[in-house]
Amino acid sequence: MKTKSGELYSFDKLLIASGGSPRAMSIPGENLAGVFRLQTMDDADGLVKFLPEAQKAVVVGGGFIGLEFLEIMQAHKIPTSLIARDSHFFNGVLDQNGGELMNKNFERFGINLIFGDEALEFGGKERVSGLRTKKGLVLEGDIVGVGIGLKMNDDFTLGTSVGVTPGRGIRTNEFLETAVPGIFAAGDIAEYFDVIFGRYHKHGNWTNAFLQGRAAGQNMVGKRPAAFKNVSFYSIANLGLHITFLGEAEDAEDVETVSRMDITARRYERFFLREEKLVGAVLINMFHDKPALTELIEKKIPVARARTDLADMSFDVKTLLG
Repeated sequence: MKTKSGELYSFDKLLIASGGSPRAMSIPGENLAGVFRLQTMDDADGLVKFLPEAQKAVVVGGGFIGLEFLEIMQAHKIPTSLIARDSHFFNGVLDQNGGELMNKNFERFGINLIFGDEALEFGGKERVSGLRTKKGLVLEGDIVGVGIGLKMNDDFTLGTSVGVTPGRGIRTNEFLETAVPGIFAAGDIAEYFDVIFGRYHKHGNWTNAFLQGRAAGQNMVGKRPAAFKNVSFYSIANLGLHITFLGEAEDAEDVETVSRMDITARRYERFFLREEKLVGAVLINMFHDKPALTELIEKKIPVARARTDLADMSFDVKTLLG
């Protein structure tokens, strides 16, 4: 292996855990002072310095990093606008009811919501003063938080037997080993074969990265490799909501969904079914259901017969395990 500085390293086993970098917006002004991403400690330190003087904020993006920025702005009592290009937050994961629950919660904290639009350019000379959207709106903000996803740090693998598609990561088998024997990948960069679902997956969260790193390390030093097996999940507490994504929680042509909600109690669940079995779920203030739902997914227990029950907030999903 050769580094950028020209040094050469030999190895018997190699783990690639290069992760990803915030995706560029490629619009004027994105490098102005006051425009922040949230990936490194330096990003966090820079943001902390700007917060005391900030008068208005804008958050760009409809995912987990956007929630982090919203929580930060609320903690510092900074009036905030949220802009996302989709029809509602977590589009493709939440249905319209789930999106409405999120909207009502944002509005409880006075957040100005703009959906179905996106940033066109940032204003300001040296420091950001706001942004203009593609639909012509002008949003004032002397601090802007951007969370629009990652580009995988896989450029160094392109043209090799390890690299696949630029920016898409590195494909591995169920043991987290690439097409080149002895070279493994783990974390955000790894598109691994998931033995639970029988297809390739890539998960961008800390828990998955930690578990995959440990599994890959054990396979690199062990004589008998073990398949990485885990029902991925990610949880975040945000503005009074506890939000969890579990398994394959996303709309797809071969997936049927069932949802239930108690808007007054701010509780919501959406279940994703494929071939009569649960493959994923979204939980808002329903974390107590996670263990049972994880077991249903892992054991591939048929649940389609309970469609009507799953739509009822009073139904206990643990009974499906019986």
